[in-house]
Amino acid sequence: MIATDENLSAVAWLEGTNELRASFSDGRGVEWTPTITVKPSHPAPAFDAALCVDQQVAVFAWRDRRHAVPQSIASTPFVRTYDASSGLLSAEVQLLNGLPAANVTTERPIAAAVRVGSTLRVHVLVHHAVFPAPPTNMFGGPVATDSLLRLYTSNDGGHTFPIARDVAHLPLTAILWDLRVEAEGDDVHVFWTDDRSSWQDYEVYHQRSSDGGLTFDFPVEHRLTTHAAIQAFDVDVAGSVIALAVNDTAHDPLSGTVYWDRIDTLVSVDRGTTFTPQTTLPGASATDYAFAWPSVAISSSGAAIDVAWQSGGGWTTQPDVDWSRSVDAGAHWSSEALLTANGGHYPRLRADPSGRARMTLSWAQTDGWRVAASLDDGASWQPPVEFSGDTFTTGGVGHIPACWNSRYQNFVSTWLTAAAGVTTVWSGGARPQTITPIGFQVGPASPHVACERFDDGNSIAFVLASLTPGSFALPFGDGRELGLAPDALFAATANLAVSGVLAAPLDAQGDGATAALAGAVLPAGLQFSLVGVSFDLATLRFGDISDVVTVQL
Repeated sequence: MIATDENLSAVAWLEGTNELRASFSDGRGVEWTPTITVKPSHPAPAFDAALCVDQQVAVFAWRDRRHAVPQSIASTPFVRTYDASSGLLSAEVQLLNGLPAANVTTERPIAAAVRVGSTLRVHVLVHHAVFPAPPTNMFGGPVATDSLLRLYTSNDGGHTFPIARDVAHLPLTAILWDLRVEAEGDDVHVFWTDDRSSWQDYEVYHQRSSDGGLTFDFPVEHRLTTHAAIQAFDVDVAGSVIALAVNDTAHDPLSGTVYWDRIDTLVSVDRGTTFTPQTTLPGASATDYAFAWPSVAISSSGAAIDVAWQSGGGWTTQPDVDWSRSVDAGAHWSSEALLTANGGHYPRLRADPSGRARMTLSWAQTDGWRVAASLDDGASWQPPVEFSGDTFTTGGVGHIPACWNSRYQNFVSTWLTAAAGVTTVWSGGARPQTITPIGFQVGPASPHVACERFDDGNSIAFVLASLTPGSFALPFGDGRELGLAPDALFAATANLAVSGVLAAPLDAQGDGATAALAGAVLPAGLQFSLVGVSFDLATLRFGDISDVVTVQL
């Protein structure tokens, strides 16, 4: 799991069956702290961990069986927070609010954090099954007396959860499959799938709170999909706009006959009070299992909605990643477009929430992980870049969690590899804005640096250097990490940048290049690091920052 916001990135994973571990970085996701233990290593197995980040606070939610009596499968949800400004973990908070711990099994705690004014609210959504006595297994022992979906809310940053509201009481025969909670200010949206309407035919349901989780707006939850089996769904919320993408399959659960398989969308522009009819995307319908893993993102302005999905094939026939887009709140969708040339699995779309017209799309290939960036809300896509050479055959996990850090304009991801029984957690990423050193060679040279996609509206980009990577916070109240050491070379290049020598004029697309350094003589063995950063001379404000690029002669 990975999450990022402002100047904090967090990665969390379950180590073995007992420990929940985490590591932290700034918004770049380049250098990570030593790992810490979030859930202590007592014998109780842990499951279904969740992670979210708001500013300098990371919130962890999970369930474990510490309250289970012998032979029992009872499980209890817990929450813990980490404050990056102090480096401290909070105490664990148990979420039951009156339910008997030994008689309750909990599934899939999902967390969301949202700042309302100066208050950090944390919402945790869980599914509880309540038994009259400790449950022994899923098929024997006492029968559940209640199956409830509950929203726990904290108004003090996750330290206490005095508010517990039951979202829905499900039929005891219904199976709940997936959960999501999204928070936008006072609005809290809860989505889930269950098969109450027909065995194994999962439908999407929605409930909304407009007062931060105190009450719910609808007398009963709204069923959003009909006559289908939802295999997977994704949702994005931006202000009053809500977009869902679902993998909808109609099949006979006994014979296995598939009547259709498709990617459908539903869109609301009134905070979820009403939704458009379920609409099948162009080119995303078949009479066999052909589609999977839809992902949806809404642009910051709400003007564009993008959907990506895995289309066709298995591991031997190389499925691809397809894409469609709507600019009229889901009334019409563009024709299906192929985004990958060499296969693709498990696409993940992410939109920049800060107001920039930027999106990223990441996916897994059998030869590595890829990410592509859009600078126009998904209307067009830059060529993909490989951010890891790990593959499925090296034990990588297919679903690659991905997030976008608006402060650094940085895509960050995490994944696992397994070798010789050892699982390793990795992180990597990319930035759309790049610099390319050109003409740096031993001896006489006229080198320059090309800058691309610094499209933040600034008219110039400075190119700075240091002999080694290091740490330097940008001045004028910015505070972002540049990644260079404040050595003599850094001071010299800063002077050259301010004087215009190492400054690249940028066009409307954010592209430009520095002038050639005529007469330069570069020695063999010279190594240094370069960074590009855009700048507004009128307001003294910095904009986009590139990754650190190393030059070795």
